[in-house]
Amino acid sequence: MSRDDKIHKIQSYMHVLLIHLIKQAAEHRTTPSLDRTIRNTLFWIARINRRRKAGSWYIPADDLQEALADVYEHALDSAAAEALGGAHITASLGVLVDRESVLAQAYEMIIAAPA
Repeated sequence: MSRDDKIHKIQSYMHVLLIHLIKQAAEHRTTPSLDRTIRNTLFWIARINRRRKAGSWYIPADDLQEALADVYEHALDSAAAEALGGAHITASLGVLVDRESVLAQAYEMIIAAPA
């Protein structure tokens, strides 16, 4: 798999992670299913991001925040269909959820995930 393919796959998992963190923030609760999905996405982000032979990362820690920010709006749009029973459009859900807080939480979780 090429480097670009790996980065795309990592960002796909970031998208899923952000959807679930946005849902948690909007609903002010969590469920076992959300928690499992978050743990699963963190596992796959860490696993795919690790360049085993080179001993480095496809998306280094310095670039993770930018990569998360790149997929946030798409994740917000996806979360709008699910959070709070789909009662909000993307813009109104964006008002309910603190973007910077969700991005910071996602970043910290990815950094703390075992590789």
